[in-house]
Amino acid sequence: MKTKFACFFVFAIGLIPQLQLSAATYSNTAITFNWINEENHIKLGPTKGGIYSPLYAFISSAGCGSNPPTIDDSLTDEIPLDFTFTYGDKSFTSARIMSNGRLQFNNTTCGFGSPVTQLPYPDAGLNYTMRIYGNDLDPTSSSEVKNYKTPCSSGSRSSCFISYASLGSAPNRRFVVTWNKVPEWTATSKADGEYNLQIILQENGDFIYQYGLSKPAAKSEPAQIGWQINATDYQVIGTQFPTNNSAIKFFISKPVVIPSRFNAIEVSGNAFTSPIKTKIAGDPFSLDLAALDDATSSVLTSFTGDVSLELVNSESGTCANHTVIGTPQVINFTEPDQGKKRISITELNAWRQVKLRINYPASKPTTTACSADAFAIRPATFSLSITDQDWLTPGNSRKLNSGTASADPTHKAGQPFSIQATANNSKGSVTTGYSGMPLLKISRCILPNVDCKLGQLSTGIISAKQGTLSSNTATYSEAGVIEAVLIDDSFAEIDASDGSSTDERTISSAKITVGRFVPDHFTVSANTPSFKPACNRFSYIGQPFGFGTAPELTVTAKNSTGDITLNYDGVLWRMPANGETFGEQIWTASQGEVSVVSTLPLPDITQTARGTGQISISVGDPENNHGLKFTRNTPVEPFDGQLTFSVDIKDSDNVAYADNPFVLKNIGFDDSDITTGYDNQFRYGRLAISNAQGSERLTLPVGMTVQFYSDANFSVTTDDQCSTAELTITGQKDGSLSPQDTCIWDSTKTSGNFYCSVSGQATTNFGEADQLVNGSFNLHLKAPKKTGSLDLTAEVADWLKFSWQGKENENPKARATFGIYKGDSKQIYFQEIY
Repeated sequence: MKTKFACFFVFAIGLIPQLQLSAATYSNTAITFNWINEENHIKLGPTKGGIYSPLYAFISSAGCGSNPPTIDDSLTDEIPLDFTFTYGDKSFTSARIMSNGRLQFNNTTCGFGSPVTQLPYPDAGLNYTMRIYGNDLDPTSSSEVKNYKTPCSSGSRSSCFISYASLGSAPNRRFVVTWNKVPEWTATSKADGEYNLQIILQENGDFIYQYGLSKPAAKSEPAQIGWQINATDYQVIGTQFPTNNSAIKFFISKPVVIPSRFNAIEVSGNAFTSPIKTKIAGDPFSLDLAALDDATSSVLTSFTGDVSLELVNSESGTCANHTVIGTPQVINFTEPDQGKKRISITELNAWRQVKLRINYPASKPTTTACSADAFAIRPATFSLSITDQDWLTPGNSRKLNSGTASADPTHKAGQPFSIQATANNSKGSVTTGYSGMPLLKISRCILPNVDCKLGQLSTGIISAKQGTLSSNTATYSEAGVIEAVLIDDSFAEIDASDGSSTDERTISSAKITVGRFVPDHFTVSANTPSFKPACNRFSYIGQPFGFGTAPELTVTAKNSTGDITLNYDGVLWRMPANGETFGEQIWTASQGEVSVVSTLPLPDITQTARGTGQISISVGDPENNHGLKFTRNTPVEPFDGQLTFSVDIKDSDNVAYADNPFVLKNIGFDDSDITTGYDNQFRYGRLAISNAQGSERLTLPVGMTVQFYSDANFSVTTDDQCSTAELTITGQKDGSLSPQDTCIWDSTKTSGNFYCSVSGQATTNFGEADQLVNGSFNLHLKAPKKTGSLDLTAEVADWLKFSWQGKENENPKARATFGIYKGDSKQIYFQEIY
């Protein structure tokens, strides 16, 4: 019969200080509660089979507990652990479970009542036992024992049971014993309250007590918590129930092993020599943290303990005073780690050179060491934008992203534009720790897409501050459109020799279209042009003239530093062949008080080489009065004529000659005959016909000459061999004489070339397009043999007309009179000598 004790204790929640402590093998520490689900574990009952274990049960033996099916103060069969468990100085492969909260190794002691008064530790009969909470626990079921007043009433034992299980695989196997809602004995055939307890044996020799949610009976008595190897090697850590949902770990304290130092390396690398490669800001990365034994040049596999891990900026100073980056971590080395611990770090910012600093112990460090290798944490990418203010000036008003041959905006080759960029981590945030000097590089040529000549792309002076980058001095030397990328392959230079690839170390932006670049300006060179005299070796004022050597201008597209933009070619050649983008061609007289009239066509433009073209200037058709000529007003003295030519040269993008207008000065005249003079001379000329009178019986000479103004008078132009005239003879109103009455022949009187009138015509053209010889063409009219007068008119070019009757630009006129004015009728012959 059980003895009931009359003393009562308050049920306390909380782990109490130890009551007894010998020179114990085991130490203990509170750990995180981690209840192992026991629903599928094997239940133990008063019988075998059915809902209970088919092999093991609570049994009755002399002096040990009640007779089943009552399970009060009972002990089970020997149950295999499925692994070897070393407890103190012995190893065991099986154990017995005692209902009153004990696990026993090769021990069959039972006992009853609260262990505070019944078999408390130390006890010689309880060697090699564990006591999770030694209360008078009673899992008897009322469905198996009639009239037993207890919460254990479920026939299926879904609650209120004791179970066991072997779990896991070597070397981490566990043996788990659970008391699930087991009440405690309060009187004969009566139990109350509930306790949830769990003992876990670990293959490495440690064991754990776990305390779930428990409710004591009304008159619960306190019980011991502890273990006993023998009467001198035991531990009692408390007599009151610990805090619900708490756990205690028991372990054999081992000598503290202090590493020579620590090192951080790439995963699975050599603990002493492996470097750390470049990492990317924002991306988590793993490393191995190793405890080293320099004496044996090996990893100290026996090291356990906590270390403090810090990411530090190692650009300057010593390990101890490097600046900490981010939040330090506490890393716990356990036996399974074997001296090497896998760690994970995520750093959002960029750093040119960092290390890992390890402090041991974590709480009060006595050893501080940094990783042997420094490494970089680089930005993941650059954002990039290319802009300008206008095609000459950097700024951010326009994005330079034109991708076709005619698209705007345009920027002049060699002129500065702007770069804006940020260095971002993999999350898209700016890495303020980046202060590198990236370069803008060409990834490919977009236009021209055939035979592109890549120019020089300069990043200029870039400013980098807090991860933000800018340059207002970037330039590109060629015409066209390029694809560019911003690259920094030097920020992570610390890793250049540690196996980090170029790609791993390189920060780059996305590739973007940059353009359209056009020439900065045109340069223009010219041949030495000359005009051809309009009248063989001189020219009349007002007479159209043409070129002896036509002007040819060579136009070259160049960047701002004067280099030819070779890509100004094909679809990028923007100078129309008909010169329609040019300004007005202006011709001015270099000498003489005259002005110039121009009816010139647009020039012809031909591309002759990459970036170079030829402009051909034409004066049209001088023979048909279409071209250049000096204006003809009042008579002026002869002068040497020279002309100055100017024109604005530009293309359809408004790229222009740098010093517009382009000017050719003092273009003279040359007849290509070095033996003649007066090539440059301009004369004010006219064609004159003299009045004539004579006998109706004689041929009548009529003077017709070309004259020019000189020394305030008109003189015969004896060297004119170019002028022509069309002569018209008209009869007078009295009808006494008509054009049919006479003929005209040339002044040489040798050709026999008579021009006679055509019968029936009142007006007859004589000498049509006949050329004067040395400025004169003396007409000879055949004697009509009757008296009368004829009017003569010469149709001449505008530059030979004159104000004869006070009217501007008249053709010359004269009158030929026969037989009207004569002397004495007896006079036979009369001759005037001039």
